[in-house]
Amino acid sequence: MVDDDEEDYLITKSILKGDPKNQFNLIWVPSFQEALRTISLNQYDAILVDYDLGESYGTDLIEVLQKSGCAAPFIIHTGTLEDTIPPERMKNTQAEFLSKHNVTGPLLAQTIRYAIERKKIEDELLAVQDLLEQRVKERTGELETANKLLETLFNSVDFLIAYLDTDFNFIRVNENYARANGHAPVYFRGKNHFDLYPNPENEAIFRRT
Repeated sequence: MVDDDEEDYLITKSILKGDPKNQFNLIWVPSFQEALRTISLNQYDAILVDYDLGESYGTDLIEVLQKSGCAAPFIIHTGTLEDTIPPERMKNTQAEFLSKHNVTGPLLAQTIRYAIERKKIEDELLAVQDLLEQRVKERTGELETANKLLETLFNSVDFLIAYLDTDFNFIRVNENYARANGHAPVYFRGKNHFDLYPNPENEAIFRRT
């Protein structure tokens, strides 16, 4: 718990004892700088932070710790009302908010457990996302390799190959086809086969099939 008021720490510790399960070991960190030295070690399951830390703000501390890689969930546990905190101070922090006013042991314990569970789910989702991105990257690499192989085969076989759309316009031809017709492959792209090689009988057969 990061709070510049030891009395608030003692009150919070006493409140947590009101939780029937009483599973928490509350550690007091009295200042912004002390928090930077101790919390960065990442040994805490959840971190309660007061908004007003005297010469600094709890939201600034949370932002610095999160940027430095602190993975624990944060809870802004403060006597300051949420709607009086400037929105710009909240937007860059990922934290729960819990007022110190009228808080009970079960409510505080539930909020801590919820924050821990939500962080766990977020981490699992990120891990799944990373795995999917890796698989997509691997699959993309496999497709690129397969496409290169197909491209090599397309231009190395002895057959004359042409791809046409449904209107018999050339999509692409291989080098053998282009060479046999006296042009570069790019020449055929977009041109109509029967405009280049008129043959009513063949065209009728093509259209029937």
